Parts: sequence; structure tokens; C-alpha cells
Amino acid sequence: MLAFTQLHEVQRRLQKRKVLSVFVDTSGPADGPSWRAKLDRALANLDARPPRLSNGERTARDLCVAHLRTALESLRGTPGEPGWVAYVTTDDVVAAWPLHRPVETAVFWQSGIVMAPLLETAVKRAEMQTSASQRRFALQRVARARPLVRNHASPA
Repeated sequence: MLAFTQLHEVQRRLQKRKVLSVFVDTSGPADGPSWRAKLDRALANLDARPPRLSNGERTARDLCVAHLRTALESLRGTPGEPGWVAYVTTDDVVAAWPLHRPVETAVFWQSGIVMAPLLETAVKRAEMQTSASQRRFALQRVARARPLVRNHASPA
């Protein structure tokens, strides 16, 4: 399972790199589209979103997709949990974790990692509260009667 400290470390390491952030809902019904088919559609939709990429950036993103597909080839069936997240750079799959809760299948290509789908799931279940400004964001886990708070400066 993904720990906040692990997520924060990955965010810190990759904040200035182009990253393919991948979120997969593996909890679908057996008779519906497979999680792999949903992921394939999400990857195909990357080209439909603006802005158009330069040839160099398209090559970098395609390399990330190739690294992701290579990592997924080793999985038989589903990853074993209702959700899965991976962060991929041109070097390789930097981090990948099963998630105890489903997330919407989505893929993002941008500088730094995308965390919103992970946080949205926790906020919906009233486990986390978030607040943000241009200079700081706060992630607050609600535990019983007292909140546990983590504040972080935005990447500069």
C-alpha cells in the first residue's frame, strides 16, 4: 500500500521531470471491459488532448508508455487490489503501488507527478482534508477525534 511518505518522496524526486502518471481501476465487473482495455483507451486518449507535443516530447512519452507496458506484461490477471498507481519516466517505472480503494482509470503526461486521484479518493471517504495556496499545500488526515497534519511547501 502507498504511504504518504513514499508519495511525498516520489513527488520530490520527480517534480522537475516529465512523468506519465497512471491510475487504474481494477475493480470492474468480470463481464465488463477489462482494466487493461480501460487503460489502453486512456493511453490512446492522450493524443486527443491539447497541446500537441513536439517530436522529442512525443518520443519521450512513447518511451514511458513502453516502460509501462513492459511492467504490466509481468502481471497475470489484476494487480490484486481494486486500484493501482504508477509513475513512469523515460528511465523506467519509478514507482508503482496497489491501492486498497478504486480510482478512476486515467493517464496524465506532465512535469511532476499527479496526485489528485489519490487524494480525491481519501477526501471522498472523509479520511483526508486538503487546503492549498500558491506557496503551500496541506494534507490533513482525520483520525478519530484529532487530525494529523502534514504541510508542504510547493516546488520552487
